[in-house]
Amino acid sequence: MKTVKRKLENDFNELMKSADTFPRFIEQSRAFIHKYDEMVIWASIDFQRDTSNQQYEDRLKEVQCDIKPLLAVCKKRLYDICLEKHGEAIETTRMQTILIYQQTSFSDKNILIRQQEDEQINRYIQLIGSLQSMDEEAVLIHDLTALLFESDEDVRETAYRAIHLSYQHHAESLQSIFSELIRLRHEKAKNLELEHYVAYAFMELGRIDYTSKECLQLALAVQKHIVPLKEVFQEEQTRFLGKQQLRPWDVRISPYSDVQETASTSVESLLETVGTILSNLDPSFHKVLEELKSQKHLDLEGRANKAGGGFCEFLPESETSFLFMNRTQTFDDVVILIHELGHAVHHDLMKDAPDNFQQIPMEVAEFAAMTFELLSMDFWHLAIEDAAHVRKAKLEQFRLVIEFLPQTIIVDQFQEWLYRNPVHTVEERNERFASLRDRFDSNAIDWSTLSRWKGEEWLSIIHLFETPFYYIEYAMAQIAALQMYRKYKEQPQQTIEAFKTALRATRTHSVKEVYALAGVSFDVSEHEMEALVCFVQEEVERLQRTQNH
Repeated sequence: MKTVKRKLENDFNELMKSADTFPRFIEQSRAFIHKYDEMVIWASIDFQRDTSNQQYEDRLKEVQCDIKPLLAVCKKRLYDICLEKHGEAIETTRMQTILIYQQTSFSDKNILIRQQEDEQINRYIQLIGSLQSMDEEAVLIHDLTALLFESDEDVRETAYRAIHLSYQHHAESLQSIFSELIRLRHEKAKNLELEHYVAYAFMELGRIDYTSKECLQLALAVQKHIVPLKEVFQEEQTRFLGKQQLRPWDVRISPYSDVQETASTSVESLLETVGTILSNLDPSFHKVLEELKSQKHLDLEGRANKAGGGFCEFLPESETSFLFMNRTQTFDDVVILIHELGHAVHHDLMKDAPDNFQQIPMEVAEFAAMTFELLSMDFWHLAIEDAAHVRKAKLEQFRLVIEFLPQTIIVDQFQEWLYRNPVHTVEERNERFASLRDRFDSNAIDWSTLSRWKGEEWLSIIHLFETPFYYIEYAMAQIAALQMYRKYKEQPQQTIEAFKTALRATRTHSVKEVYALAGVSFDVSEHEMEALVCFVQEEVERLQRTQNH
C-alpha cells in the first residue's frame, strides 16, 4: 500500500504541472479522481464479498487509513484550483456549484474522523455478515429471511423470531457502533461550523434541488395518499390469512405472493431469464448484462460471511459496474436483479458525459433502478409460464411498492431526528423509531409480543450505518418510476427513449432537469399524487378482475 500511496502522490504532482492549462487540467483531474476512487471502491467490494478474509479486511483498512485521507486532500486542492484558475471558463453554473459544495464540505479535521467512521461501518458489516440463529443449527440470517416467504405460519414465525433474537443478542454492540457513528458525524458538522449533521449531509450529498422541508412535505403526502392504499392491501392480506390482525412475520405473504416460477433455480437460469426480459425491453439493456457476465462482475449467490443486501457500484475509471446481491431462490431474485441492472444500464448510458465532479445523484440512480423494475413487468411471462401467476406477480409488485413507500419516510424522518438531536439514549432512539412507525405507517400489524423489535428493527437497515441520509431518494424515485410506468403503458417506445435520454444527462443536469427530460415531475403536486394513486388502483383492479375470471 505504501507503493500505491507514493504512486498517488507522484500522479498528483504530475497533474499539478498542468494546473494553468484549460481544459486539460479539468480532464486530467477527472481521470486522477476516477482512478483512485475506483481503487477505494474495489477494496470495499472485495471485503463485502468475504468479510472473513483477513487480506481483504487489511487492505480495506489500509485504503481507508492511507489512501482515502490523502485522496481527500488532493481532491480539495483540485477543486480549489478549478475554481480559482478556471472558474470563469467552466462550462456550466451547475459544475461551479458542485465544486463549491465539494470545496466547502471539506475539513482537514474531518479526515481522521472519516477513518474512524469507516472503522465503525466495517465493524457493522462484519457483524451483520456473521449473524445466524442462536440455536444449534446456526442458520444464516440470509437463509432465515428466505423462510419468511413460506406459506406455513409456524415456519415464518420461527424464522422471524430467530432473526429478532440474533439481532437482540448483538444489540448492545450494534447500538454502540451507531452511537459512535452519530457522535463522529456530529463532530464532522461542528468542524465546518454547522449546527448539525443534517446540514452537513445535504452538503456532502450535493442536495441542491431540495431541503428537509420538502422531505417532510413528501412524508405528509405519502401519509395522506399512499398509506390508505397500503391499508387496502393489508386488509386483503388479513382476509387471505384468515386472521383478525397481521403479525410481523406475515408481511411477505399476500394473495399474490405465492408465485410459481423456476427462473431462479440456479444463477445460470436466473441470468438467462433476466437476459431474455431485457432483450425484449430494449436490446441495449441486455448488452450491458452480457458485458458484466464477460467481465465476471456479477456476485449473486448468498453464502456465509458475505455482506447482506445488494448493490451495483459504478467503477469510474473502467466505466463499468459491479453487481452484488444475495439470491434467495424466489421470484424476488428476478426483480432484485433487474433493479440492480437498472443501475448498471444507468452507468452505461451516462459514462460518456463529463461528470462535473459530482457523485451520481441517488435520486436519479434509484429512479433508473425502480423504473427498470416496473417497465420489465410487461415481459414477466418470460420468467413465469402460468398466466395467472404472471398477474399475481404484477399485483405483488404493486403491493410491495406501496408497502415500502411509508418505510422510506419513516427512515428519513428517523435520521432527521437522530442528527438534529445527537445527544439521546438508546431507549429514546428506539422509542422514536417506533413512534414514527405509528405516525407514518398503518396500524395493521400486531406487535404485542415483539414490541421491543418494533423499535429496534432499524438495526437491520444497513443504509443507516453505511450511507446516512440515503433513503428518501427511494420515495422520490419510486413516485417518479410510477409516473414513468404510466407513460410507458400509453407510449412504450417513446417512453424508453425519453428514459435513456434522461439517464444520459445525469452528469450535466440537475435532478429536476433529469426527471423533466424523462417526462415526469420531481415536485409532485397534490393533484398529480392523487392521479398517480388513482392509476395504481386502476391497474390493480384491472389485474384483479382478470385474475378472478
